[in-house]
Amino acid sequence: MASTTPLNEQIPGTVITVDNRKYTTPVFQGINTNEYWNVFHKEKGRCPDYTLTDKAENPHARAGEMPQKFWIEAGALILFLRSCMGLDGPKDGKELYELASQDRWYSYDQTFQSNGNKMSWYKFNRTYTENLTRYKGKGVSFCTRGNITDAGSVPHAKDASCMISYMYDSDPKETLDVLVKLLKEKVIAEDERIFFCSFANFQVNHNKFPTESHGDLYCRDAPTVSDQVQENPFAKIAGFVDKFVIMHTGGETDIYSRKWCCFELSKAMEKVEKDDNTKMIMVGSEAYREKVVAAISRFDPNSFQREYDAAANEEDIPRAWKDLMEPLNLSPEELTLMQVLAPADTKNSIAQENQPPENPRVKGPINAMLDESIESIVAGKLDPRTQMAIPGEVVEGFLAANLLINSIRMRYQASILTGGSGLVQYVSSANRPNAIPGGNVIFAGDV
Repeated sequence: MASTTPLNEQIPGTVITVDNRKYTTPVFQGINTNEYWNVFHKEKGRCPDYTLTDKAENPHARAGEMPQKFWIEAGALILFLRSCMGLDGPKDGKELYELASQDRWYSYDQTFQSNGNKMSWYKFNRTYTENLTRYKGKGVSFCTRGNITDAGSVPHAKDASCMISYMYDSDPKETLDVLVKLLKEKVIAEDERIFFCSFANFQVNHNKFPTESHGDLYCRDAPTVSDQVQENPFAKIAGFVDKFVIMHTGGETDIYSRKWCCFELSKAMEKVEKDDNTKMIMVGSEAYREKVVAAISRFDPNSFQREYDAAANEEDIPRAWKDLMEPLNLSPEELTLMQVLAPADTKNSIAQENQPPENPRVKGPINAMLDESIESIVAGKLDPRTQMAIPGEVVEGFLAANLLINSIRMRYQASILTGGSGLVQYVSSANRPNAIPGGNVIFAGDV
C-alpha cells in the first residue's frame, strides 16, 4: 500500500486525489483512505460508499432525535485509534500521524496557533475522521457497525451505556492511553457502548472548508455538523447513559474553558442526583496529573481548598481568581500554569461559532443554544462557611453549573496529590451531588 505522493513530499493541509477521491493531506492509502474500511470490515462485510441522495434518509438526520443510538464499542474505538496512530498496521502510520500534527489548515484558529506542532482532536478529525468518512456519509461510530445504513435503521439499535466528555485541544494519544487503562481495570467493558463526539457525529460538512476552493470535500447529501448539534443531542444522551467519563488531558487549553464540556459535566451531575444507578468517573492522563501537581504545589494545602471554594462561588469568577493569584506574584508563564486550577466559569466559556463574523458582539447560534440549556440547570445552594447544601434553597443557570462543576473538580484535583503516579486516577461521585461539597466523593485510587 502506498500513497500516490510520498509522505515526505506532501504538504499538510492541501488536497490530493487518490483513486479518484479527494482527501486532505497527509494521506497514506489504506490508513486514512477508503481502503481502510475494506480491511477493517473483513469479518463484518464492507462499509459501502454512500449512495443516498435525500438528507432526510441519512442516519445522521436522527442525531437530534435519538443521539443515544450513535455509539461505538470501546474495543472498536481503541482499535480505530491504534490503527490511525500507526500502532497497528503499516509502519508508515507513525510518520503519517506526525505529519498530521503539523496541519496548518486551521491556522487562523487561536487553538491551533497555541497547539503548534502538537496533535489535537481538531487535526485528528481532519486527517482521519473526515478523510475516512467523506464517501461513507456517516460517522466513524456507524462505519464500525454494519447494521446502520440509513435513517430507518437507527431506531432499532441499542442505546449507549456511556458518554465520554473530553477536550478537543488534547492529543488523542492521551485519550487512547486513558481508555486502555480504564478497559484493563474494568472501569469500562470492551463492549461498552460509548457516545464519543468525534465519532458519533458526521464531521465532514463544516464551515472550515472554503466552498469556492474546496467544495468537493463536502458530502452534499448528508447533514452538516451544525445540523447535528443544533438540537443539543448531548442534553438528551444524558438521559440514557448510566456512566459518564469526564476525561482530563494535558492540552494547553483547560477542559472547562469549553462550554460543551461544562454543560456535559453539569448534566452528568444532575443525572447522578436523580438516579442511584448512574456513575460519574473523573479521569486524567499522566500529563494532566503533572500539570495539577505542579500548579497546586504553589499553595498552602491547608488553605487552598478554602480559598478555592470562596473564589468558585463568586458571581464574578475571573475577578475572584485574579484576587487569589495576585499575592503569589507569579510570572505570566506561571499564571498560565495555574489555569489548570482555575474554577469553571460557564458564562464566559466558549463554543464553536462563538460570534458570527458580521457582528462579533452577538453570540453564534450554537453558543446561544448552549447558554439557554445551561440556564435550565438547578443545584442546591451552598452555605459559604461550611460549603454544605442549604436545605430547600437552590441556585439556577450559570451559577448552578459552576457550583456542580467546581464542587467535584477541586476534590478530584486534590485527590491527585495523594493518588500516586499511575496513568489514571479517578473519583466516582456518590449519589446526591448536593452532599459532595461535604466530602461525599469517593477516591478510588489508581485504576
